[in-house]
Amino acid sequence: MHERSGLCEGCLRTIDEIASWSGFDDDAKRAVWDAIEARHAEWLAQRFDTPAPQQGEKY
Repeated sequence: MHERSGLCEGCLRTIDEIASWSGFDDDAKRAVWDAIEARHAEWLAQRFDTPAPQQGEKY
């Protein structure tokens, strides 16, 4: 877990998302996957100093 962000450095989920994953229904899991995608886009934008895509846009 990354200390400052509170995210797993491998899967980009929070500890609560990881702990609750097996109890999540499909909609909740989809919401987590969407959050992961946004977190990854933000990470890429910070790393490469480019604007993050808006919701629905892809790199």
